[in-house]
Amino acid sequence: MYILWTLVFAMTAMAHTSNKSDSGLELFWPSTSLNLRIDNSSKSLSNSQTQNILQSSLNEWNLSSSASIQINGGSRNNLRFSQDTNIFGSGVVGVTQISYGSSGNITQADIILNERNYTFTTIPSDTLGSTVYLGDVLTHELGHFVGLSHSEVLESTMFYSAFRGQSTVSEDDRAGVRAKYNGSAQIIQGRVAGGRNIGVFGAHVIAFSAIDGSVQASTISEESGGFTLTGLKPDRTYYLYVTPLRSGGNISYEYRSVQSNFCPGTFVGSFFQGCSEHDKGFPQPIHLAYGETEDVGTISVKCSTTVPVDYFSGKLSNPKINFDIFANNSGSSVNQQSMMGVVISSDVPSTNYQKVDEIIADYRDLSLSGLSSPFLKVALNVTQIGSPLDTFIIVTREDGAKTYLPTQPQKLFVTNLVTPDNLPISDASTLMPLFNHVKNVSLSGITSNNKFKIEVYARKMKSLDQMMTFPATTGFVSSTDWPYLLTMSIGSMVGLSEGYLIEDRASSDNQSCLDAPFTYSVKKSQAAASTASNDQKDGAGGSCGTISPPPSNNGQGGMMVTMLFGFSLAALASIIQKSRKYFLS
Repeated sequence: MYILWTLVFAMTAMAHTSNKSDSGLELFWPSTSLNLRIDNSSKSLSNSQTQNILQSSLNEWNLSSSASIQINGGSRNNLRFSQDTNIFGSGVVGVTQISYGSSGNITQADIILNERNYTFTTIPSDTLGSTVYLGDVLTHELGHFVGLSHSEVLESTMFYSAFRGQSTVSEDDRAGVRAKYNGSAQIIQGRVAGGRNIGVFGAHVIAFSAIDGSVQASTISEESGGFTLTGLKPDRTYYLYVTPLRSGGNISYEYRSVQSNFCPGTFVGSFFQGCSEHDKGFPQPIHLAYGETEDVGTISVKCSTTVPVDYFSGKLSNPKINFDIFANNSGSSVNQQSMMGVVISSDVPSTNYQKVDEIIADYRDLSLSGLSSPFLKVALNVTQIGSPLDTFIIVTREDGAKTYLPTQPQKLFVTNLVTPDNLPISDASTLMPLFNHVKNVSLSGITSNNKFKIEVYARKMKSLDQMMTFPATTGFVSSTDWPYLLTMSIGSMVGLSEGYLIEDRASSDNQSCLDAPFTYSVKKSQAAASTASNDQKDGAGGSCGTISPPPSNNGQGGMMVTMLFGFSLAALASIIQKSRKYFLS
């Protein structure tokens, strides 16, 4: 059984997941005060149940930008349940129809949900087969309602394939709608290139937070390799990650032509780092002040996972040698630092946890003067860079004080961390397994104690966990190397809020160390840029991705992702109104 959540008009996606029309118009609501009415009743839910879940999904988006959607019985924009077979194929759970004018201004949008083939539920964990949690569908479709398309950021509500927890809007989603309706005062721009300085079209550029290692925004590079990240928050430090676009046709038709075979194999995901040996494996911090535009220059795509120079010599030794990574630098500690580590998939069991790295963080020269309740924030990110790892960390201070992420390790060994209904322990609001960890570790008032040993343990995710976390597993997970991002920042309390010591180091681009020797120029699919001369538009830009719901508790379920374009599934009947014409996508 496959489910389709699709944007149903001829559009292309550019920065973030913002949509443009087939002729290049950015689609937007001219007013930031929007209304939506519930047109009819669900056969499985009461009006009050539908309204409560809709309001919860609206709140997710209303907190993200100045655009605000309210439930209003007098609105011309409708949410309705339908059993009309002319609208849905049997695998379509919801569609969003949008009408827009000659300048790209949206004039009407309707969300239509399929009650012929699906039953909607109010309980997130009940999603199974033809039963779907209404909030997951509504939050995703409301993203289309405000003008966003699909995303390739794992855990984004606009991700093109379904997963439990899609009812929660991610920071990438927020950045997209913020850039569209609030403008963007903070911008990171640059160019992605490979060998012979050839620009790379369709590279996925992701901004990670240097504080907690989470994804903050994303974009896709143009034909020239140029990219612009917008909707970023001010007074923050970011790391840039460049990875191949895994399924561009699910984002927009124009990305169907994207290539990534510029190396002996496909180029791999990598963080933007300097060209010198001592920069390898260490993402370059990019700090954005309010209203600042930072041009980072040229970022090279990489043919292999880049880790610190001495990393593997200690990692492969037996016993493991401490890898001194966050050491004192010219007499002063590094306030913000991250490293990219790698877990070799064949070395990790799927049962017991195994120690994969041991890292030393030395902050004994750090002055704590003027810092209130100082701490070291430690964060580990594995899922959002495509690693199916179940992990935990033990942080041991020099005086023996221990901190565990996420919990006491003996609990991890003794139990399988599942609820009575066999779901992984997770955030109750999202039902997402907690494989990415972040926690504050107290700094000692005795500075000689502020040397830390960080032990990283990992095992392979169980099949059910992996299915829930990676809805498009085969496209994102390497068969050999599983990278992770370890981030550490010095912080202290400023009133009731956390403040951080900033690293504002000048970055250096990759013009002198371009990788991917077989890079060649690629043009976007021309079908997306064609102009319709009649009512039916062949090869329209809107793309469709068939997606499966999270599997059953026994772990059985398909992980296949099927891409459907243009007229390949006529039953979709995706309709768009433009100058009184209707197009099929």
